[in-house]
Amino acid sequence: MIKYELYGILSREIYRVVVITALYLQFHVFAKCLFYEHVRRKENTFMDQYSYKFETRRIDVEHTRDLLSEMPDFCVEFINDKLGTETYTPKTCLEYTRNLKSFLEYIVSPGQIYAGTNPREITLEMMEKLTYRTVSDYMSYLTSYQAESGKRYTNGAAAKARKLAAIRSMYNFYIKRHKISNNPCIAIDTPRADQKDIVYLRENEKKAFYRSVNFGEGLTKKQKEVSEHQKMRDYMIITLFLATGMRVSELVGIDLDDVNSYTGSIMINRKGRKSFQNIYLDNRMMELISDYVKNYRMDFYPVDSERALFLNREGNRISVRSVEKIIKKYANASLGAGNKITPHKLRSTYGTDLYQETGDIYLVADALGHSNVNTTTKHYANMSETQRKKAADYGSKIALQEEDESK
Repeated sequence: MIKYELYGILSREIYRVVVITALYLQFHVFAKCLFYEHVRRKENTFMDQYSYKFETRRIDVEHTRDLLSEMPDFCVEFINDKLGTETYTPKTCLEYTRNLKSFLEYIVSPGQIYAGTNPREITLEMMEKLTYRTVSDYMSYLTSYQAESGKRYTNGAAAKARKLAAIRSMYNFYIKRHKISNNPCIAIDTPRADQKDIVYLRENEKKAFYRSVNFGEGLTKKQKEVSEHQKMRDYMIITLFLATGMRVSELVGIDLDDVNSYTGSIMINRKGRKSFQNIYLDNRMMELISDYVKNYRMDFYPVDSERALFLNREGNRISVRSVEKIIKKYANASLGAGNKITPHKLRSTYGTDLYQETGDIYLVADALGHSNVNTTTKHYANMSETQRKKAADYGSKIALQEEDESK
């Protein structure tokens, strides 16, 4: 009898151990699957971000190479070196290529030193023979000129400075390699534009701007019909600009996986060679984004595998140009034609509000993604004057009030 009872107890214990072991193995397999699924999603998120970034860089590189195919070998060598060593971003290389092409076209134009020469036949030795006067005349020419198409172009100080920087950089590149010894740009002063006042939305202008978005104030009948379908998307785009100060290129690059509801942040790809950076939002903003994704984004019928947060009418990632048109539409409706409001001015609005609220230029620089605080200081220096005037007014008010009380 005792023997059978022992067998029963032993059997129950063995059964319990088997069950517990089976449950543990099932849990272990389940946990492992969850872990690998988390890793897979992380990898896919990174690849999605990388793919978009890679695609934009690839397009810039292709455009650059198309232009280089019509340019001399020394230009090809210079730009390829910058692309290969990643000294400059592909976008900067594209702009440098365009600027060098413009200069080459100028020196072979009628009346110039190499008039009638094919730009591709210009050699480095010929470039070394150019003088200060040639570059100086080119800077003057850029002020206002007519292209072969008949279209007239004008360039301000900032545009001239960018073109001069490309030419100067090319000369320095070959001087360092001891292939030439003359740089005609040395004696040319970099054009400097007068610092303009920051253009931003005041509080009453913000309210008018939002009324145009939410209620269609100032829009034409046709614009209202189109905006009714796109209203929530447009509202979220404008609100993100004013709440974060991100660049328009950063906004269009946002994917669904970049929005992290747990940390309350959006990961964006900063301008140039900067890495990804998290921008933090408050709970209300995260709820608005979540509501948009759940209830409105699908209205644009996203094409297969499209992960962009903001879409166009075809269901593809919205473009920078489309966002600029959206902002201009509501700006014209709320502030009238001739206003200077662009996506960048909404970014300036955020920077101005943040600086007026905190007075911390380093915080503003970090929030705007400026790698150098001097860039921020240059743009927001006039805000310090505004703060000082307010302080003076406040001090005078207090002083005069105390004087009146003493009488």
